[in-house]
Amino acid sequence: MESTYSEVIPFYDENEQQNGINFEEAIPIGSDFEADVLLIQIGQLEVERQRIDDLFQQETDHIKGWRDEEITKLDKKRSWLSYTLEVFLLQTEKDRLNLPHGSVSYRKQPFHVEVLDENKLISEGFVRNKASVNKKSILQHFKSTGEIPDGCEIERPDNKLFVKPILTNKGE
Repeated sequence: MESTYSEVIPFYDENEQQNGINFEEAIPIGSDFEADVLLIQIGQLEVERQRIDDLFQQETDHIKGWRDEEITKLDKKRSWLSYTLEVFLLQTEKDRLNLPHGSVSYRKQPFHVEVLDENKLISEGFVRNKASVNKKSILQHFKSTGEIPDGCEIERPDNKLFVKPILTNKGE
């Protein structure tokens, strides 16, 4: 006799699993049908996880937008106040103010380069080369010849379990 979904879907009590999942106590699966029901559960968990991630992203975007607006307002006010102090320096023909709550002065800025024609500069020798190991070519060499170049090791990780449920919403 075939099982029904409710008979197969296990009860998971989060309170009993405080230290995580006990992998020694797996659910006994007796048929492909029961395994398929577990895939349905995994799919539902993935859908719920995606819903939580989407909500998190929406909330994060909302809070970031609010933060950006508030910081922009403060930055505009700070710029306006700084400009007012600069006007005062120009009017009084001073280079510096040392006052009880801070100082105002001009500082020399370092030179910087703005590249207008990259190709011309490269042709004139203004180039920086950085050497690094090309792992892709090492793997290609190993696959084609079977030999491992000195200075490296070729490792193969253990197989990784891949579960791909078909994602459906609970109401479908």
